[in-house]
Amino acid sequence: MEAEQWLIDRMEAEDTRYLVHFSPISFGWDAGEWGSWYPDVRAKGAEGLYLTTEKEKYMWQEGWLEQHNRILEAAYSMQHSQPLFVCGDIHTQAAGWIKGSGELSFEDDPIPSLLTGSLSVDKGGFPSGGLRGIEAQPPTMLTVEEELPSYEKAGFTIIDFTPEKITVQFFGWKHGEDSVSDISTLEPHFVFEVVP
Repeated sequence: MEAEQWLIDRMEAEDTRYLVHFSPISFGWDAGEWGSWYPDVRAKGAEGLYLTTEKEKYMWQEGWLEQHNRILEAAYSMQHSQPLFVCGDIHTQAAGWIKGSGELSFEDDPIPSLLTGSLSVDKGGFPSGGLRGIEAQPPTMLTVEEELPSYEKAGFTIIDFTPEKITVQFFGWKHGEDSVSDISTLEPHFVFEVVP
């Protein structure tokens, strides 16, 4: 609770132009993993794996989602600072706007969030590879407008901050598909902008 209160106090201070949360757990995307904020688990249907809350997640605690929502509420309440949530742990790239969580609505001022990918991930390290077998996607209880749905290439992200806006450039590269010599000349495959 002390760490959560510190985050909320920082957001309430509103003494910066931008307030960036570098979270070890993603806000806005899930792959049905045990340690996420969300109660979603993977289930298999005719179309393959999908996320659901119809099955109980092993040892999941409702307090995790409640804390997630308190942090989002504090970000949404900011009037003079622009929040941005950034996470690299799901091993894919994605960008979008969180418009709601359960009964909470952020429709009139959506919260930007992104997944930065991982420079060295390949094959089984992606959400759809290895044990997970499913692309990262918004969990069932969130409303997320995805501008960049899950993009599974190892790569990197450059975030530029200016007084006018935040510009996020996503670069992708994949072993076995792309040449090492391509890395120095990569162009962004997607650009995401946040204008306060």
